[in-house]
Amino acid sequence: MFTVNCEKKQVVNLDLSEKMEKLNFPKKSLFQWKDYDGLEMTIELSSENNKIGKNIPAYTVAELSEMFPDDFSFTVQFGCWNAGVCRVASVELPEIFYADNITNALACILIYLKENKHI
Repeated sequence: MFTVNCEKKQVVNLDLSEKMEKLNFPKKSLFQWKDYDGLEMTIELSSENNKIGKNIPAYTVAELSEMFPDDFSFTVQFGCWNAGVCRVASVELPEIFYADNITNALACILIYLKENKHI
């Protein structure tokens, strides 16, 4: 076991990670949310050898960005992350997704795209 001391805002939060897992996003990620005892989820480096407990991918911004279509952009307004997509495959999408950081904003958009069968 190797526990990573990184800020949780560097990976998708646990709630969004669980939604992405249910929507069958790729299981491969550098980090994972890990639960050994049912009490607390921690962030660890992913390991093929460690299948004990619950493992949920904890995607980074780089990993999320690889999942997007080419016509994606984001902006920052008023100190909060807002991410906007004009069109994906000629489909109009909501202009703004609000989140506490860029990682979660990107995850929200990917979840929306998957739930609405745009990706």
